[in-house]
Amino acid sequence: MTWEPINLAKLEPRPKIAPSIGGVNLIYPGKRHVFSGPPESAKTLAGYAVALEEVRLGGNVLLIDFEMGQWDARDRLREMGATDEELEHIFYIEPETPATEEIVETLAGRWTFTLVIIDAAAGAYSLQALDDNLRKDVEKFTRIYVRSFWLRGVATIVVDHVAKNAGTRGAFAIGSERKVGGVDVHLGFEVAVAIKRGGRGLYKVVTHKDRLGHLERPKAAELELRSDALTHALTWTFTNPEPSSEAGSWQPTHLMEKVSRWLEKQADEVSRNDVDKAKLGTAVYVRQALDELIRDEYVQETAGARRSRLVRSLKPYRESTSSDFVGSSSRRSEQPSSDDFVASSTPLGGDDVDEVAVFDECTICEHPYDQSADGSESMTCPACVALRRGLVTPSEAGEMRLLTRLSLMESES
Repeated sequence: MTWEPINLAKLEPRPKIAPSIGGVNLIYPGKRHVFSGPPESAKTLAGYAVALEEVRLGGNVLLIDFEMGQWDARDRLREMGATDEELEHIFYIEPETPATEEIVETLAGRWTFTLVIIDAAAGAYSLQALDDNLRKDVEKFTRIYVRSFWLRGVATIVVDHVAKNAGTRGAFAIGSERKVGGVDVHLGFEVAVAIKRGGRGLYKVVTHKDRLGHLERPKAAELELRSDALTHALTWTFTNPEPSSEAGSWQPTHLMEKVSRWLEKQADEVSRNDVDKAKLGTAVYVRQALDELIRDEYVQETAGARRSRLVRSLKPYRESTSSDFVGSSSRRSEQPSSDDFVASSTPLGGDDVDEVAVFDECTICEHPYDQSADGSESMTCPACVALRRGLVTPSEAGEMRLLTRLSLMESES
């Protein structure tokens, strides 16, 4: 690269880049990705799943491991169905000494990789004696671990953690904002149902950043994991989020007004944690209300000291007197409690039940549902009932339908 200007009109055409690595519609060839999320949110398992799928498509994967250790990594991959032949195409490194640009350049030039996974960033920063809160150290990490592969058109996934405090983490990986500013795709992992041996797990994959624009927003995919009760073999499925005309139409408008009025009274910027402490409602819905206010530019969010996220009111928000969507929280001032819902699926790895579920098709969404789960509204699934009553968002209703499908699959097996 030089300082000589380039005529962009004379660049050779190139095919459009789609997220084709591993065939899971999440990872772009040659692009830089971050997987972030709290502990046990299936970040590593998702990376391993993508790696195995990529190997089965004929690719070679480099796994730079600071978390699992070689024995656990091998055993986990075998539990996920990896054969010895497939493991030969997963090049494993467990570094004991710091890397240099020369070491990684030699590694990148010696073999032909299609995907590199660095699991996890915290271990790499520690080994390199770098501080992930410092912009210059984040840039140095990228030069050492990512740049050589990126220049060769190799996709990279850096597995990273988020801040422990859910109220202040926002949509960022822990540390400097350059961790996500310098990548092409940032996917966040959230737990819907935690996996355990012999059970099932469900995880949301949220699109925080996508420079190429092919991934769905706000949710890129759902990851379902299944663990066999006897062999502990792991299987997985990445599914695209359900398309819905309702997407984006539901907002917690009542709480949005409460949050807005509270912020309007504050003389200075406050942290997201301060908003949580104000006890304006159920914490998870208050955070959603604040996110909606930021998105709609009623509230401004800026980075503060020690990774805090500061917010201030830009203009007042008032709940609309009209409701375009029956699920609007304007119909109900309080958030739903656990008593409002009837479970449509057994818990992960749950006990046997005496009743045999009878499934029918919902007349509204046409999804299967257990007739015994809700008797108040004939031929209507619990998800649509809860949505009509304003107890859940369209996204949450979609998750209820997914869990019902999992229950149906289990009953048929």
